[in-house]
Amino acid sequence: TANDIFTQPLYMDLVYIGANLYQRLNLSGNLLADYYESSPWKDSNGTRTKSLAEFCYNELCMNLNFNYGLKEIHGIEKFTDFDTYFRYTGIRDDLLSTDAKTFATAVKDVCDFYFADIHSQYTLNSPFLGKDITIQGKTSTALKNYNEQKKRYALARNSAIGNNSLNTLDPAPCYTLSANGKTAIVRFDRFTDNLLTAEEIKNLTGFDDIMNEYATKREDEYDTITMIHAVNEKIQADSNIENIVLDLSCNTGGSAFSATFVLSWLLGETTINITNPLSGAKCSATYSADVNLDGEFGGKCDTVQDKNIFCLISPVSFSCGNLVPSVLKASNRATILGVTSGGGAAPVHYTSTADGTIFQISSKYVLSVSKNGSNYDIDQGVEPHYHINRPENFYNTEKIADLVRSINEAKFDIENS
Repeated sequence: TANDIFTQPLYMDLVYIGANLYQRLNLSGNLLADYYESSPWKDSNGTRTKSLAEFCYNELCMNLNFNYGLKEIHGIEKFTDFDTYFRYTGIRDDLLSTDAKTFATAVKDVCDFYFADIHSQYTLNSPFLGKDITIQGKTSTALKNYNEQKKRYALARNSAIGNNSLNTLDPAPCYTLSANGKTAIVRFDRFTDNLLTAEEIKNLTGFDDIMNEYATKREDEYDTITMIHAVNEKIQADSNIENIVLDLSCNTGGSAFSATFVLSWLLGETTINITNPLSGAKCSATYSADVNLDGEFGGKCDTVQDKNIFCLISPVSFSCGNLVPSVLKASNRATILGVTSGGGAAPVHYTSTADGTIFQISSKYVLSVSKNGSNYDIDQGVEPHYHINRPENFYNTEKIADLVRSINEAKFDIENS
């Protein structure tokens, strides 16, 4: 209960299993095994006491009342509270069940089917079930469609780079240059946390080697900030480059800190707006980034804002992959290409129930764009300025460069007419 109210909003998500207290972030390897083995609940044969089942249910309702940020967007606010919502959806009895598997299946259904916001997901079984039982639940049409789009765009990109995987997204270069050298395409499939210190980044040598390793290792070896630092040095040294295309067409989200760093690099300065729909509170924070790592912020070599900025998006562009084009479009300093992005307005809130079932939901800190003094959530996705209807055209460097050129020429003609 204290976790729901006090520690989780600080991203210190703690989990109790009847004996020990864990931090979810540390649950891996030996500690994950210990999570199940050290619990006095492990020999329960999947049966919870009636009092624990009732406590779990009431705690879950309170948790969601306090922390689920998309109640208004999903129409849940029309109900008095989540207890009423669960009554009307017909899953209250399953959520009150003493059978741990029935309860876990209902929690998974809440996340994957009823919420259907893609951020909300069932994560880990409680010790009552153990780690080897797989929970099968309902899947929403929204989640099915999103997964189908991921396969569709992955197949198109794999084919464009000469790979033949049908169900996975193969690594691709994170930096390509058009034949005339005027358009640079920068790709991120995920915004990853900063793993290296500034000194470690500055000591890296060999741009091409870093790029190749980055693609091959699926962005695990070098984080987003390291890559932007390297790409920025490449672009700053090449005066022939006029256009930057940020390819987020297969970007499923990730670290908001790294996404903000990329926005600061593109715009010089960026403002992120957050709304708490549960309290009505609003917050705006403005950032700049020391991209060249010289200890100073906002210098000419920290940004590419003097270039023509474009962003390539698709229905796969979700969460921070949706935040970045939302902010770019609201800035009126970038041109959005592709197909409407996948949405995702709220950062992930990691949480658990009182029996140690771990899941995640969309948090109460809803990312927004500001216009005329009002904040508007970005859950509906970003509508592009110019549509590209065929996924295979997303990954043809020269076709993208030609589109950029034609857009620039049209703008030039208008400005000088």
